[in-house]
Amino acid sequence: MSCVRTLVACAAGLLVCLAACGCTGSGWIKAVPVRFNKLSPTESLDARYDADACCHWIDARGNLCVAMSAGGSPPPDGDARRSTSVSMVLGPPPASTGQTYRVMRDTMRMTARDGSSHVRCASLSGIVTAWYDGSGCLHGRFRLFAKQQQFHIMMGWYGDLRQLMYGEFVAVPDAVRGARVLGRTELNGMERTAGNDRTPVTVGGPGQGETEAGDRGRGRS
Repeated sequence: MSCVRTLVACAAGLLVCLAACGCTGSGWIKAVPVRFNKLSPTESLDARYDADACCHWIDARGNLCVAMSAGGSPPPDGDARRSTSVSMVLGPPPASTGQTYRVMRDTMRMTARDGSSHVRCASLSGIVTAWYDGSGCLHGRFRLFAKQQQFHIMMGWYGDLRQLMYGEFVAVPDAVRGARVLGRTELNGMERTAGNDRTPVTVGGPGQGETEAGDRGRGRS
């Protein structure tokens, strides 16, 4: 009987999480090129990537991971002409007060495809803040520097453009989906290394209440 009660409680908790966060989670990222040698009069000043799915899980090393995605699966898993995949490996899960993580070279990976345009990014430095809302959903926001490369059918991957990237996410628990997205972001030489840089670093941080108060003070864009 106790097992049945436990299963019912778990199911109820999952339903609360899905209702609070949406069935699949969500997120968005803006990327601003850090380039001061030229500025086109017509080119967009930034690029926006919206995720229609976002999940979180704890990996085998005990690190909190977050994955965002939109569209179908990019090659080689699929042939979607428009897709985005983002993964973050942060560190130990946040306590009830939330946690701030230092971004390093292995923290974030991203691939994005829009027709013939195909880019990929890897983090350099920055900061991520994450906190649970009490329903099982993980909320987060981040600001980081990353390097971006583009793909050309004749040249392969090329370039080393520095980007300022920032955004927010609301993630639901889903280790299976998250691991698939993470795997896509580590293809073609984008694997996370096994060196010291792979060990995430936490730097403390504000609690959920502090973050919400800051949002109200700054206003949301």
